[in-house]
Amino acid sequence: MKIADIEKDIACLKDLYSRLIKILPSFNITDSKVLPYGLKPHTRSISWLVEQVITQQTKYNEVALGLSEVDFDMPDTCLFA
Repeated sequence: MKIADIEKDIACLKDLYSRLIKILPSFNITDSKVLPYGLKPHTRSISWLVEQVITQQTKYNEVALGLSEVDFDMPDTCLFA
């Protein structure tokens, strides 16, 4: 993959998350509108909770964000969504 392709992918992701942040500028983790798919029975850290919010909101708003499919069925030991 060329550097230009990587830079294009990074720009695409920055745009995607800029649009997501406009949908969700702040959040209360106990609100089911923020975590529509719920939390797993355990939590790890604030960063894990933020990862869940970002991932679930990306899936929940996939059409509004112009995405065709968002999959977040990853093991809890995964470092990123």
